[in-house]
Formats: sequence, C-alpha cells, structure tokens
Amino acid sequence: MKIHKNSVMEARPLELNEEIDFSGRDFAPAYPLLGIKNAHVEGLVERNDDFLTANLYVSAILILSDARTCEAFEQPVEVEDIYDLLDNPDQEGDGYIFEGKTIELDDLVFSILRSQVPIAPHKEGSKLPEGGEGYVVYSSDEAEEPSEGNHPFEEALKNY
Repeated sequence: MKIHKNSVMEARPLELNEEIDFSGRDFAPAYPLLGIKNAHVEGLVERNDDFLTANLYVSAILILSDARTCEAFEQPVEVEDIYDLLDNPDQEGDGYIFEGKTIELDDLVFSILRSQVPIAPHKEGSKLPEGGEGYVVYSSDEAEEPSEGNHPFEEALKNY
C-alpha cells in the first residue's frame, strides 16, 4: 500500500488496518532475519507540522536464524510506538526517512520489524554444539592473557 503524503491532512488522519505479505521479499541483506509471516499493522498516520507521524501497532512472526546452531525458528513480535516519517535526513525528528511524495507501507513495517531482531538471536533451549566443533571457548583467565606471536600485523604494529 502506498501512502500519498499530501493526502494526509491535519484534520483528517489516515487510518490503517492492513495485512502485509512479505513472501516475495529478499531477506538476504537482513540476516539473521529469514522471513516474516502474518504481518499486521494498524494505527493512524497524522500530519504534524512539517512531517507525518505514525502511531502504529505492528504484529508479526519473525523467522530467525539461531546464532548458535543456524537453525530457523519463529519468534512472535508485537510493537506499539509513534514514529516520525521524515522527508530527508536534515529534518528535525527521530524516525524513518521516506523521500518523495509517497511512503510504501511495506517498507515502513519491514523497518520496524527489522529493528526488533536481536543481533544474535537464540532459539529457546539452543546450545553450542558439543565437542567444540566450529568454535573455541576461552576461560576468563585465558581471554585476559596477552597472546604472543598470534597477531597477523604484529610486525607492523611494533613501531607504534
């Protein structure tokens, strides 16, 4: 759905109640986000002086990759907040920037949901593989000891 910025008047906010389909979207740049199911957005888009403000409730099921096992899992998410929809980065306000005359609702909802993805998501009960395959665990003592001869730029850094 496209929101035409000039169609939102101060006395007439735009009401939203939409299901959003992300099945055709490329999620590769959003890793560890692998997909989004059952996305729903509702709320109001209002004019606020120089820019638009969106008071939104967004719910969805995020499909994430477990940081420990790379297994895909689903995580439900619900977000309710007020967002400034700015025309350019120089405008005052905190929110999302949408240059031009329209705002793609799909892009706004995607940005909101993407901000809810943890840096290293973990499926409940997931553990590192046993036996140390693919990783190394250091004790706090080992991690604090300075290593000698292991840094690839050691020779170059001696002069500094």
